[in-house]
Amino acid sequence: MSGVDLDEKAVCGTCIGNKFLSQKISASETTDVACDYCGRNAPTLGLDEIAQIFDHEFQDNYQVADNILREDHGYPSLGDELQEIIQQEVEPASHALSDDLFEIVWAIWERDAYDGQAPEADALFIKTGVADHWLHRRWHDMQESLRTRTRFVNPDALEVLQMVFDKVDKDVTASGEPLIVEVGPGHELGTLFRARVFQNDDALEKALEDPDAQLGPLRVLAVRDA
Repeated sequence: MSGVDLDEKAVCGTCIGNKFLSQKISASETTDVACDYCGRNAPTLGLDEIAQIFDHEFQDNYQVADNILREDHGYPSLGDELQEIIQQEVEPASHALSDDLFEIVWAIWERDAYDGQAPEADALFIKTGVADHWLHRRWHDMQESLRTRTRFVNPDALEVLQMVFDKVDKDVTASGEPLIVEVGPGHELGTLFRARVFQNDDALEKALEDPDAQLGPLRVLAVRDA
């Protein structure tokens, strides 16, 4: 690295592979500052501005990957490190440019406490929705297995349910209260009532016309629907 402060470095559109960023740089009115990475006299933007654009898009589209469930059950971790994401999204023409962008973005996170706190140095990130998609896929596979294979002693169902509910008895709410509450005689909450939501008056009137079928226990409803 040169002795130039990162905040003072400039980059041209040729050194950035990302089409949007490259075009934005090429439209810059700054034409009297040479690119610090290729030396060309061309329109340039400050590297700090590119880093800020990247950070804004990153926070809208990426999240820290929570791999605890995957690791506990022997699945490989999801996600990429920040340096890899910079390579994929910005497509810098050199390792020096990639390293400089990484340093500026990381400094922004430490300064602004990204997402409430700065990520760990070895944090992995995934695109928003990827983690949910993976779990939904596993849940769907479990449902198909229960429908088409066996309902009793089903290893696929057991694995998914253990993954989702493992250690749930030790989880607590944001206020520190237990996630599981015991209900019944002798407990603080002695009675539990089942409620049903109706989306409109017509549905409510129909249920009241046949309460045994519409408002009965879950088992009655399940048998009726079958």
